[in-house]
Amino acid sequence: MGERDAKILAKKISREDYEALKVHWKNRNYTLLAFMLRRYGLDFKGLTYLETLVNELIKIKEGQIKAT
Repeated sequence: MGERDAKILAKKISREDYEALKVHWKNRNYTLLAFMLRRYGLDFKGLTYLETLVNELIKIKEGQIKAT
């Protein structure tokens, strides 16, 4: 489920929000991460889900950056 949501989020998230998400993830600020996900229509479904989602999102976005 996290992989699917990561693909959806990768299409929607702005560059600024993506950079902020990476900072919040590094700092383990789960409250702000949950708030940011909610802004994009995703619900916080637990830490395992969040870990999968963020790791997949980073893979997707970093792959897009390298491809350009």
